[in-house]
Amino acid sequence: MKITVVGCGYVGLSWAAVLAEKNEVTVWDIDENKLANLRHGKLPFADKELEKHLKEGKIKLNIPFEYKQIFNDTCMYIIAVPSNYSKIIDGLDMTILENVISDIIDNDCFFESIIIKSTVPIGFTEELRKKHNCDKIYYMPEFLREGCSYSDCKKPSRIIIGGSNAEEFVENEKVFIDSVSYTSVFYMSLKEAEAVKLFSNTYLAMRVAFFNEVDSFAENQELDASKIIEGICKDSRIGEYYNNPSFGYGGYCLPKDSKQLLKSLSGKDDCIVKAIVEQNEERKSHIVNHIIKGKCKRIGVFRLLTKTKSDNIRFSAMTDIIEKLLQNTESEFIIYEPLVTEGLPLENYVQRITYVNSIEELAYESDIILANRKSKELLPYIDKVYTRDIFSRD
Repeated sequence: MKITVVGCGYVGLSWAAVLAEKNEVTVWDIDENKLANLRHGKLPFADKELEKHLKEGKIKLNIPFEYKQIFNDTCMYIIAVPSNYSKIIDGLDMTILENVISDIIDNDCFFESIIIKSTVPIGFTEELRKKHNCDKIYYMPEFLREGCSYSDCKKPSRIIIGGSNAEEFVENEKVFIDSVSYTSVFYMSLKEAEAVKLFSNTYLAMRVAFFNEVDSFAENQELDASKIIEGICKDSRIGEYYNNPSFGYGGYCLPKDSKQLLKSLSGKDDCIVKAIVEQNEERKSHIVNHIIKGKCKRIGVFRLLTKTKSDNIRFSAMTDIIEKLLQNTESEFIIYEPLVTEGLPLENYVQRITYVNSIEELAYESDIILANRKSKELLPYIDKVYTRDIFSRD
């Protein structure tokens, strides 16, 4: 089958690689640098397994040089473009996705299906079907983890297929199922599939927020948070996962998905979701207030990453912490983040931020070192480190 994947991020490129093992797959992205790097076998993100397969030539992808070339005898389009949260509209910005869908329908009359994998508001896909008078648009949410997205595609926790006519989609749907290890497949309406995505990520955000609140309580009361959390989590109904305190949940998915779900609920049945969003902001304020009390003039920062194995610094909790401190103190900041080479975050405060190239320099220049997650590199300077990481994992 001929498949075109639009969007070469974690989701799009990982699925393109998996499906390319048995199908002819074309990929496209608006970022020309991504496409150029892919032609040379270089990934735009960190994923050791996928990188290995690309270098060994096990995965063959068609990468055209012009956008119009993607509309060429394609049976299935998979759309995995960004749907960033916009403060202006107070919700997910669907402009890029809507433009891609319009381009496909305007340029290709013979496609069999369009699969949306980008995160969307509840009700969005149904509106697209009505707008374009097209019942070939389906919603299949994704649940990948950064850093191991390829393996998660190969062994997905489940496959969700949203569409009122999902039965007609069976032949195309087998393309996904035949490409992965056995997993559960659930058919449901478009709105139900969209809800599964938003509620799933918001539940994970709730776990993070809950244990961060336990940790804030322990820190305020000068108690041992590790003992409290271990005592809680030994109950098998609770479990020992997603329970490691942090500076707040961040990254590309959890913040925007929980905020979008809150907007979708529109003040009805939103008590828990509202509390999750508010607690995450309160947690950041708690961390900031604690650091301010120390009256440090030179604050060091060890990494801006959202997760240890990730290479993504977008929307990280650490960046929010730094910005709040910049607004409420006169401190100088020394940041160690090897991933930052250009397009520096917090560019409005460049005069108060210095980026260093080594842990030694970071430790020497700083009065305190903020670390969302521990690292062996910090052990020689542990007396300067402030972290809420208890279990040394994400």
